Amino acid sequence: PFEVITSSVKAVERHLQTFSHREKKKMPDILNWFGWCTWDAFYTNVTAQGVKQGLQSLEKGGVSPRFVIIDDGWQSVAMDPVGIACLSDNSANFANRLTHIRENHKFQKNGREGHREDDPAKGLAHVVNEIKGKHQLKYVYVWHAITGYWGGVRPGAAGMEHYGSKMQRPVPSPGVPKNERCEALDSMTANGLGLVNLDRAFSFYDELHSY
Repeated sequence: PFEVITSSVKAVERHLQTFSHREKKKMPDILNWFGWCTWDAFYTNVTAQGVKQGLQSLEKGGVSPRFVIIDDGWQSVAMDPVGIACLSDNSANFANRLTHIRENHKFQKNGREGHREDDPAKGLAHVVNEIKGKHQLKYVYVWHAITGYWGGVRPGAAGMEHYGSKMQRPVPSPGVPKNERCEALDSMTANGLGLVNLDRAFSFYDELHSY
């Protein structure tokens, strides 16, 4: 099976000529560096202050990372009023949807719940700039699901109407749940998935990554 997949990818590579098989790719420098992901330390309870404290702790222990991954917990998300909660090990709620394109209050300068800071310089950017400057980080990455968040983008959410998100209900093939149950898929089946209009996909990702 491994050889079949490898040969198939190489055949597609020759046909499309838009990508290279991994055997031809250069290993990225990041593989030689030590990095830190916030997930196991905080799960979705990650905060800007927690990231700073984590970096200080690592440096104090003599293991300064070159990059950081701010995992799930930095985005503006919420569950629909009639949604069915689907918690993963009491951490991420797969029923949550993206309710705003920008970061939540935990990653805004002097942020507080219920108040949104409109100045991008006081948002996630200020956190990234501060920790890069103070801890000599080369890169700061942030996680997000391919659909924005696990439950997608909430249709009609204020400020995100232009993405044209609509609810879709995936129907998994019978073999998928029989092979391995997936909590994320269970939630999509029960709560639906808010998918951005395909014609607005570029705009969505461009704005999501712009700040």
